[in-house]
Amino acid sequence: MNILKNNSYYFMKLITVCELIILLMSRDIKTRYNGNLLNYMM
Repeated sequence: MNILKNNSYYFMKLITVCELIILLMSRDIKTRYNGNLLNYMM
């Protein structure tokens, strides 16, 4: 049970880090290409 709790906690931290990276990347893309690349990807 303890191992499961640690795994879920690690997983949640991983998701949070991924979300932060995606946010930073999307902001960087917007400033660099004025959202053209982002619109193309969507």
